[in-house]
Amino acid sequence: MTDRVAFLGFGSAAQALCSALTLAVPARAFDKRTKDAKTREEKLDEFQKFGVDWFESPSEAVHGSDFVVSLVSPEEAIICAHDVVRSVAPDSWYFDLNSVSPKSKKASARELEMAGVKYVDVAVTSALEENSLSTSLLVSGPQAGEATEVLSKLGFKNVKVVGNEIGNAAAIQMVRDIYILGSEAIMAECLFAAHTAGNLDEVIQSFGADWSSQAERTLDRMVGHGARGADVLTEVCAMMYEIGINPYNSLSTAMRQREVGGIDVLSGAKTLREKLSAIRSKKGI
Repeated sequence: MTDRVAFLGFGSAAQALCSALTLAVPARAFDKRTKDAKTREEKLDEFQKFGVDWFESPSEAVHGSDFVVSLVSPEEAIICAHDVVRSVAPDSWYFDLNSVSPKSKKASARELEMAGVKYVDVAVTSALEENSLSTSLLVSGPQAGEATEVLSKLGFKNVKVVGNEIGNAAAIQMVRDIYILGSEAIMAECLFAAHTAGNLDEVIQSFGADWSSQAERTLDRMVGHGARGADVLTEVCAMMYEIGINPYNSLSTAMRQREVGGIDVLSGAKTLREKLSAIRSKKGI
């Protein structure tokens, strides 16, 4: 396809999408990690690996693009939407895949729609994997029907409309995150308790043969993405307060996710026991 795609945020999810799309012209991208000396070189290497043209600001990245895919951290979502309003072309598409509350997505949509942009609320409900467009996408908003056709032309195979109101897809995503991120936090807490009590092997054996590898994958994911998970849960809690539910579990889940999160904490640790020891010593758990 000759249409130009711009990514706001170029983490693992955006990279998976970029690798799957067949583009006649290089994708454009912005990622705030290019502004941090600690992560800049790594991010520039990733841009080069995926053949992406990168830019120093969201507004530069979206200029001249037909499709914008927003996959930034929750606190950036509204800011990025605001930053690109004057640069994104009228009648272009803005696919908001961010894990934020319905209220946040509606705020982004208001600004972009006033500029003539076709805004679509998108929830990702299955894993994004490189070179695959089979991931499940839920879309909502006034443009949702047409958006399914556009996404199909881009190659996506599993797109479902969940309503004409912006925020419908976001609400589904938020409710799913309560369970997914909460389950991770419970498993991590179980592991910390077993490790500290000295009965880790017995606890693992009691859950069955596959539980150890599942637990280790969960721990690795929390270490790499726990801080982001905590930010998502801030949005979850905001939604729950709005609908009149006290988010007791989500508040504690956010604390555990943020506590475990930290990219460098597992350096050198290979086994589950070593990883638990490293997290406890470095994080003070």
